[in-house]
Formats: sequence, structure tokens, C-alpha cells
Amino acid sequence: MKKKKLLFVITGFKKGGAERQMLNLLNGIKNDFEIQVVGFFDGYYKKEIENLGIKVHLIKLKSNLGIFKAVYKVNKITKNFKPDTIQSMLPHANIVCKLVNAINFNKYTIFTGIRNSREPKLLEILEKITDRSSNKIITNSITNKNALIKRGFEDNKIQVIYNGINFQEPKEKYHYDKKTILTVGKFYPQKDYETNVLVVEKLSQKRGDFQFLYAGVGPEKEKIANLVKEKNLDNFIKFLGVRDDIPELMNSADLFFLPTKFEGQANVILEAMYYNLPILTTDIPENTEVCEALFGEVGDINFFAEKINEFLDNKIDFKEKIIINKESIQNFTVDKMVNEYLKFYK
Repeated sequence: MKKKKLLFVITGFKKGGAERQMLNLLNGIKNDFEIQVVGFFDGYYKKEIENLGIKVHLIKLKSNLGIFKAVYKVNKITKNFKPDTIQSMLPHANIVCKLVNAINFNKYTIFTGIRNSREPKLLEILEKITDRSSNKIITNSITNKNALIKRGFEDNKIQVIYNGINFQEPKEKYHYDKKTILTVGKFYPQKDYETNVLVVEKLSQKRGDFQFLYAGVGPEKEKIANLVKEKNLDNFIKFLGVRDDIPELMNSADLFFLPTKFEGQANVILEAMYYNLPILTTDIPENTEVCEALFGEVGDINFFAEKINEFLDNKIDFKEKIIINKESIQNFTVDKMVNEYLKFYK
């Protein structure tokens, strides 16, 4: 029996949540379909996808303004490959695929992936204008679905499929001489590392028996590093860069702290849940939907510093929250995610 053809189109192959989710999905369905993947910017996951035996097309765009080149290239690839279904992920890829469908009189079946309800205004407008050229919107949280409905997208067109995490068992446990608070995430404005640093500053005025570890890179890394130096917090904050040992870091830390302003769905919170790590984070709907944690308002430096201080003094018990999170994490497995996507692809 001839296999159905799937064309995946994503903005780029850098290390990120959407890219990792696509890799997990591809790994789960690669034997059931004939698959090709298109990306606009190179990165780590290109090679990972090729290692699955999947053909990858790299359209090297020099900037986000190369959308017309992308439409031309994707249209050409689509005509040659003749996919039964096109799955796009992230705004630029979504818009390009819908434009390709529009110039072909909407003859393709297109599922778009909108993973973050808060995008730059222009992208939001273009997503909405081109929406008639897609068949289904797949998002990764009920919070995102509700936000998309408020933006004017049709309720019955939106399907929620939670992220599926390929959890790895830690190979070892690191031993630190101080209580350790871990933050994992790219240095983007939405992650609010500035608040993170100011929490450390306030905490350092009370005690010195702790350390913060920041795992990640991003455009605000230098700015945050300069802030750490300005506040003389080098003894309290360590920058770890990109790491391949997140399971070990999670397994070794005492508390996970993520003062994020907004999310699509924070994979790192799901990982913290899996590794039984107490979680302190913001009370944004994207977080309260998926985990049991100690929640504070975005930017509330005093609250976060106070709660970490209490935690270090063993005055906060996370046992019940950890038990609930361990049960809830079964909703976020790769197998469950793959099966949900297969309902649309087959």
C-alpha cells in the first residue's frame, strides 16, 4: 500500500521547543508516511531530522523579509513532492504555507501550528488574514485556544494537542555545596531574566547559602550578564550556556524557577514536573493549566525572593504538588502526542 505524503514546514532548525516537538513527532510517524521537511534557517535539528532518514530542504533566508523567496521555494517543493497533507509550525512557516495554498486555489490540506498566542502584531494580522487557506489550527494548550478565539479564529477549527516530551532518565546526580535554584530557557524578553536577577539580588541581601544556575542562550544573554556584574552577583549566578544534560541538572537542583511573562507551553516546566522538582513560576494561564506549583505575579520580585527564602529555610512543603505533577505528566508523553496527530494525518 502506497504511503501518504506529509510535508512539514518550519521557520528554522535552531534548538527550541517547537523544533524539538517536531523531531519527536517525526520520529514517531516516520515509518508510516513518506515525509519531507522544509526550514528557512539552519540549526541543530536539521541534522537530527536527516539522521531519521528524512529529506530536508533548507531555504536559506537572510532575514524575515525573505518571505516571497520562501513562498516561491515552498511552492516549487510542493509541486514536485505532491503531499497529501502539509503541516506548518511557527508563524512565518504558517503564513508561507497558507500563501502557497492560496495561489494554488486552496487545493492542499494544511494544518498550521500556532504555539504562542502572543506574536508580533504584524504576524498576528498575517496569520488571521491568511487563515482561510488552512484546514485546521493545532495549538498546544487550552489557554492558547481561548486566546486565538478572542483574536477571531473559529472555535471548531482549533485543536489542542499537548506537547509530548521524550523524557530521559538522568545518568547521575550532581552534588553542590549550596542549595541550587535552576532556570532553563532562552534569554528572550518573555523569560524575564531581569526579574530573575533582581530576585537573586534581594535574596543575597539576606543570605549567601544558595546559587542560581541559568541554562540557555539567546539575544539578551549579554544584557543579563552585564546586569549580574553590575549587581556584583557573580558569586550567586552561574551561566551554563547550552546544555545536553538537562535531566541531570533537573535531578540535581533543589528548586526550579521560571518567572516567565508568557508562554506557548513551557516544556521546561513539564520536565521539572517529570523530575519531581519543586516549581516556582508565574501565575500566567499557560502555567496554571499544566502544573501544580507556587505561583506569583509576573515581575513580583518581593514575592519570589520571599518564597525562595522560605523554601531555603524548609518552611514550604511541595510534596503534594510533586505527587500531582507526577500523575499529570502522563498527559504530556510523546506517544500520546503522536497518536493525536495521527488522527488528522491518516
